[in-house]
Amino acid sequence: ADPDTKNKMAAAVCAGCEIILGAGQHVGALGRQYHMGCLRCTRCKSDTSDRPFVPINESPYCFRCYSEMHSSACDSCKQLICPDGAGVIALVEVSGRQFHPTCWKCSACSRLFTIDAPVFELEGLILCEDHALEHQARLEQQTPRCRKCRKAVSGAALAAGDAMFHPACFACCVCDTHLGKALHVYAHGRLYCEACDAKGFSTPCGGCGQTVSPDAAGRSSLVRCAGSVFHDHCFVCQEPRCKARLALSGPGAAFLIREQIFCQLHAEIRVRNLTQSLDARSPVVGASPVHV
Repeated sequence: ADPDTKNKMAAAVCAGCEIILGAGQHVGALGRQYHMGCLRCTRCKSDTSDRPFVPINESPYCFRCYSEMHSSACDSCKQLICPDGAGVIALVEVSGRQFHPTCWKCSACSRLFTIDAPVFELEGLILCEDHALEHQARLEQQTPRCRKCRKAVSGAALAAGDAMFHPACFACCVCDTHLGKALHVYAHGRLYCEACDAKGFSTPCGGCGQTVSPDAAGRSSLVRCAGSVFHDHCFVCQEPRCKARLALSGPGAAFLIREQIFCQLHAEIRVRNLTQSLDARSPVVGASPVHV
């Protein structure tokens, strides 16, 4: 600097202590001049004459104070995200959450994410694609599902037995009448209105074990026999080698033996075998046509 400039600087006042600078070593910052040692952090008063600082509203702040005042904590390690030696703050921000670049990794496997890696956020976890798929699969297994439509149940729901239903799905499986708070029967994983239950639709077939349902026109081929119901095509002799079609009376009438139905031939064989195997003191079990 020329002599005039040196003289002007020497006569200038230090912005820190407000004493004339004189001819000693000075430091320029924020458009002002300071004695060495007078450029101090506005908050903690530590010397920043020979250290980087952060200017806020034309006042110097050391990195520590700046971090405490303005930095947020890393969502992973919970430590403050502070500027580096050059005053640069390096962070990753996702959905309002901030991370150190070294903490930006999968919550499950701790693998650091690359710039182009797909990242997923599930239930507060930051996950890589593989672990996001695994986590989603577990969530789907744990999420209750509507017994009728099989979609996830959230919010309002109605329960029957151990099953959950969407309110719109809470309907009779036979006639589709919406049940709401009406009387209903839940049997074998299905809902029935009172009327359809009275018709026997909720009772499993005595032959195949499946419930009896009406056809598209609302008709059903249902046979009631000795307190049980049967599909029409299941009302047959339960001797595996026979399967002859049965009737409620007349030729081909069904015979009931120990809650099973047989044709007359196999009913007589069953009775004969039972009679031979029973102890003499035991009563003989006879076969007789069923009455409904």
